[in-house]
Amino acid sequence: MISNGVRPPLDPPPRQDTHVIRSKTLHYALMAEKAPALVAALTDWRDRALSQVQDDIIDKASLDEIFAKRTALTNEMVENYWPKLILPGNAKKTWEKINVLHPGLTGPEAFQRISSAYRPFVAAHITDWRGHRLFGIEPPFPNNGEDLRGQDCLISVAADPLLNTCSEHEYGMSIWCSQRDLLKARYTRGQFIRHCAV
Repeated sequence: MISNGVRPPLDPPPRQDTHVIRSKTLHYALMAEKAPALVAALTDWRDRALSQVQDDIIDKASLDEIFAKRTALTNEMVENYWPKLILPGNAKKTWEKINVLHPGLTGPEAFQRISSAYRPFVAAHITDWRGHRLFGIEPPFPNNGEDLRGQDCLISVAADPLLNTCSEHEYGMSIWCSQRDLLKARYTRGQFIRHCAV
């Protein structure tokens, strides 16, 4: 009913109890309860780290402690909201930052310029398994049409910036030999395949 040209206020629509609303309600409640203490701990840890000389030995116990706190909150989160994705840390982001500061990390000269504190990390990344396989293929390449009957994979090399095997439309390469040659350890001929991404 309208009285004196003034409409009465409308009742707000009932709130829908959807999965997204329940999920966000739980997430924000958890953040309100736990995040302030973690942010304070992270800020304190960062300030202490910045006060150290760059080439000082890393305090592993302190690092383990702060990551234990980060992991504890991560494990309490149910949905993959942004804090859950970044709190565990990401070695790839560390590598990218070091590579920006010291381009060309495949060369010994660039490696020598890296702070000694980061050299074990860089060495571990360079020598880590990054998708290359001897006598195997991973992952399968569904976009290629080569005839592989009677052949097995000798070596598979993934797209890898350290080996300059990255390109826009490929995600690796492999060499295939006849099963008969592989059984006799003959590797003088084979089929070279570039794995097409599109």
